[in-house]
Amino acid sequence: MHQYNHTFTETLFANGPCVIFQWSPQVGWPVSYVSPNVYQVLGYQQQQLILGEISFFELIHPDDIGRIEAEVQQHLDEGRSDFKQQYRLMRADGQYIWVDDYTYVIYDSQQEGAMINGYIVDVNDQVNAHRENENQKQRLALVIDGTDIAFWDWNVQTGDTVFNERWAQMIGYTVEDLQPISIETWIRYAHPDDLEQSNLLLNQHFAGEIPHYDYECRLRHKDGHWIWVHDRGKVMSWTEDGKPLRMIGTHVDITRRKLEEHSKHYQNQQFQALFKYTSDGVVFFDLQGIIQKVNQQFCDMFGYQVQEVLGNQINEIIDPEKKCNDYLWDAIIEGKRIKVETSRYSRTGSMIDVLVKGGPVIIDEGIVGGYIVYADITRQKQQNRELEARDELLRKLSENVPGVIFQYQLNQDGSSCFPFASEGMKDIYNVYPEEVKLDATRVFEVIHPEDIEKIRDSISRSSKTGDIWSDEYRVIFPDDNGNLKESWRHGQSTPEYLPNGSVIWHGYISNHDNQKEIERKLIAARKEAEEANSAKSQFLSTMSHEIRTPMNAIIGMTEVLEEIVIGEEVKQYIKVIRRNGEFLLYTINSVLDLAKIESGAIHIHKLPVHMVAFISELSNIYQVLAHRKGLEFLVELDYDNSGKDEYVLVDIDKLRQVLVNLIGNAIKFTEKGHVRLIIRKINHQLLQFQVVDTGIGIPEHKLDIIFNDFVQVDSSTTRTYGGTGLGLSISKKLVHLMGGSIWAESQAGVGSTFFFNLPMEVSFSRVSNYENVEKSSGAYYESTECNDTLSQNNKRILIVDDVADNRLLLQVFLKQVPCEIIFAVNGSDALEQYKEASKRSEQQIHLILMDMQMPVMDGYTATQKIREWERGNKLQEVPIIALTAYALKEEQHKSIRSGCNCHMSKPIKKVELIAAIKRYLCENTFE
Repeated sequence: MHQYNHTFTETLFANGPCVIFQWSPQVGWPVSYVSPNVYQVLGYQQQQLILGEISFFELIHPDDIGRIEAEVQQHLDEGRSDFKQQYRLMRADGQYIWVDDYTYVIYDSQQEGAMINGYIVDVNDQVNAHRENENQKQRLALVIDGTDIAFWDWNVQTGDTVFNERWAQMIGYTVEDLQPISIETWIRYAHPDDLEQSNLLLNQHFAGEIPHYDYECRLRHKDGHWIWVHDRGKVMSWTEDGKPLRMIGTHVDITRRKLEEHSKHYQNQQFQALFKYTSDGVVFFDLQGIIQKVNQQFCDMFGYQVQEVLGNQINEIIDPEKKCNDYLWDAIIEGKRIKVETSRYSRTGSMIDVLVKGGPVIIDEGIVGGYIVYADITRQKQQNRELEARDELLRKLSENVPGVIFQYQLNQDGSSCFPFASEGMKDIYNVYPEEVKLDATRVFEVIHPEDIEKIRDSISRSSKTGDIWSDEYRVIFPDDNGNLKESWRHGQSTPEYLPNGSVIWHGYISNHDNQKEIERKLIAARKEAEEANSAKSQFLSTMSHEIRTPMNAIIGMTEVLEEIVIGEEVKQYIKVIRRNGEFLLYTINSVLDLAKIESGAIHIHKLPVHMVAFISELSNIYQVLAHRKGLEFLVELDYDNSGKDEYVLVDIDKLRQVLVNLIGNAIKFTEKGHVRLIIRKINHQLLQFQVVDTGIGIPEHKLDIIFNDFVQVDSSTTRTYGGTGLGLSISKKLVHLMGGSIWAESQAGVGSTFFFNLPMEVSFSRVSNYENVEKSSGAYYESTECNDTLSQNNKRILIVDDVADNRLLLQVFLKQVPCEIIFAVNGSDALEQYKEASKRSEQQIHLILMDMQMPVMDGYTATQKIREWERGNKLQEVPIIALTAYALKEEQHKSIRSGCNCHMSKPIKKVELIAAIKRYLCENTFE
């Protein structure tokens, strides 16, 4: 059988992107050879595939395996000696990548495929790029299609033009109908009067005078009418000598908008005609009552010329002898609409009976003046004619108002009616205005039964208090198909007391369905946002667990190796692994801190702190760190003598975290000189902290962004000093949570000063939470007496963890503890072992190390069931120490609530674990 020259291929493909495979077309496709660079490309060791620990066949994506297997078999059946395939392979990190597989088949004497040689090439980036390109093309096509935009592409030099189908449809054709297409096609259908301006704008664009070509013009439709289009375009490429080459643009049909503009213009002309030819006098005035505009009828009515009236106070024109008590214009500018019969006086002093109608002039939702229409009603004596004129005016004013404008009258005997209602009454209540003009019963019959009493009560309250009536409610009546439909209404009206004791309301009622739908969507959106935030927290918690679990084994094993390895060189290697593992852990904690702050999971807990003692302890730590770099670490306490023993209310954990971030950064970015911490009071109201260094400094233009998430001054800083860019962001958020402010001043190459202020709250309590920090419980049981006690009492410890590496790590950690170690792989296994052991005194379990996140049964459930078993059998509680990769406070509380005695977050420190174990075992023994 032919074999590859492995030495040659290993040399040739040692670091290349091509991986050589040799495999047999048998069940599972066993691999007999793979080049060593398979690790660089796929992440697997060479021997894992050759020895069959990992099946190459099973690495093929489930969606591809059927096709690939069928293709290989087909090629073998056809006797092909070489072929190429493309599919996805799973890397060791679980990600799938696209590969090209080039295969060469070696047949035996029976023409059977005895061995298959080939190589695969990582083409993941090319495939993904191609797919993204196709997706972008598809998205562009969808945008153009979805927005109904016509598209054109014009070669300015040749005249060749491309129109999409929508362009042709706008003028009633298909693209095929318009063939052959060129710029002449556009000229042929454009309005002749628009071509000159179009050419002018094009030439301005070609000359660079305007950034885009933008013009509204007309095109002739197939049916003969003209449509309006908004034509926009831009030159996308130029010839070598600077002439426009390719120009691309769009056409949007704006015919409807143009018709609406024409309609508004027509309405304005109608208004001008009405203003000019009405028989009534019309006057417009500003907020001071100064006349701005009048028609000729007004001047004729009161005996003036137009120029004599303009610019004068309206009162002086309509009542030159000041005989009237109320001129109404001041009520109008307050937003009131008026309609009243009254008397006014002409220039000569003669009285004119007029019907005065007016209201505010509103522009952009603001009152800028008012208008009054004076109708001479001297000859109109009959009340019916006056009522008809009023109703007609109200009808005209309400035609374009959505909903219904109404008057609702409640009589003393309890009966009610709608003396006036606009035509919108039909849409709102499914009744015509005439049907409720004398009796409002039909309206109340369509109000939802569950809302009717609420409506009656609100009307009653308004009638008694004189307050504006405002309410929302439901109505039910048949739709056009005869099906009952429920709909929301909102109404508002102002009550008026009539001389006969009845109350009449003037107001409106509108359809409220849209508002209710908006409210429903807002509630749904808020719920969705809350669920998304919860999912984010769960994701971060899960990621913390998934990363901390292997980190527990990595850091723990380095701790073990440091103890047993002798050679200094190997110890240095181990320290590198441990140091980088701890940096990764720090990064994880930073991301979790950021997530907790953003989700509002962090709260401020202020306790009295002896600030001088706290700073002294912090100084001791950083003096050592600074000294290692050859730096000075200085502390300046700008306190008077009375402040030396002063206690301050502060969240000590948050303050420590901010100072650790700022001082740590200062030492990290300072190569020579000093780092100085300054604490001083400001007017006995603020406590200011300053961290000053003589380090590399920060450019002034970067100071505004250094407190943003994941931001560092530049990429070289990350490469030189490391870090995630989260420390300052977290510090800023913590300072703000504590009610303070933070900022920085810096000069590149000279140094930086970071400031933050906190509220100065002096505590009258002299019990310092900081000074009473609980000492490590494990330190009390490092004596020989404890070890002897454990040996004599034959203690047994149950380790519960589904990960074999973690069980091994704990076993190695506990070699120094003279106890028997037993194992369980999940909560259910642990529960059964504990039950069996509790039945036999010689097999009693004295302590359990419980992982909380396991398959079959997790640690929380197992702990709860163990406690239930103990209570049911009246057994003393076994100490249970929770070991979990979840680092959030909520998880710690959850462990304790489930019944655990204490909680330890992974990665576990050996000394802390042993101290905790001895604490519980020796305490129980001594008791």
